[in-house]
Parts: sequence; C-alpha cells; structure tokens
Amino acid sequence: MKVVGHVLIAVHQCLGIGTPLVGSSKNWGSILGRIKDEIGRCTKWPEKDFFQELYARLDAVKDAWRSSTMHVEKKHTPDEAEEIFKLTMRTLENAAVRMDEKGTPQA
Repeated sequence: MKVVGHVLIAVHQCLGIGTPLVGSSKNWGSILGRIKDEIGRCTKWPEKDFFQELYARLDAVKDAWRSSTMHVEKKHTPDEAEEIFKLTMRTLENAAVRMDEKGTPQA
C-alpha cells in the first residue's frame, strides 16, 4: 500500500495540483478528492479517460483494501492477497506509462 501511496502522490504532482502535501492534506482521501476535482475541471482533455481510470483504480484500492488492511481490521486469504498484488501492479504499470515516481510526465 505504501508503493500505491507513492503513485497517488505522483498523480497529484503530474496533474499540477497546487495544494501542498503536508499535515492532514497528505492522506489518501484528501489527495484523491483533489485529483477527482482536477479531472472534473478538465472537460476537453485528451488524457481525461486515462486519469479517470487511474483515479478509479486508486480509489478502489483505498476503499476495498487500504483502509481495512492498514488498520489491521481484516485478514486476507492467499488468493485475495494475490489479487490485491495484481491490481496494484497493473495500477503501477499504468501510471508508469504516463509519469515517473515524482509525477514528471513521461509522454
């Protein structure tokens, strides 16, 4: 989940969102909210679909796995853990096509 957190921050940087990532603004919910808002503002944008899909994957990880996993409320079976790993890898691969780990555009 820490690695996906870095993707979240990279997307925030890549979109040029000006809100500094400090204190309480550096949590998944706040960052995802700003990313969603920024995507919504860009009505005619060739990469809108790419960023919407990436946002959806990050939000799915947060809702389905991160919140409960990071707070030790749930244990996962080996099959569930493998599925989480696969989704995480696909999310990382998708993001890497467009930006590096600091959010610097690759394309």
